Amino acid sequence: TIRLNGRPARSTREVHKLIAFVPQEDVLLPTLTVTESLWVSARLRLPAETPASQLNEWVVRLVDLLGLTHVKDAAIGDVAR
Repeated sequence: TIRLNGRPARSTREVHKLIAFVPQEDVLLPTLTVTESLWVSARLRLPAETPASQLNEWVVRLVDLLGLTHVKDAAIGDVAR
């Protein structure tokens, strides 16, 4: 029996609404910098009408929060780099 929040699930449809597949490897463009990668991610995830100034502020705060300020302008690279 599959349980959701301690109760038996009524159907597989109910279960499918609450689960998701999350890939274990991030897909990042190795030629982009840390800042550029976060900016692209924000642009794709946030509403299209989000102003660029707000995106820039979000990225700066996130870089600082993650402690990546010292590498913010470095290319992410890949396994070979």
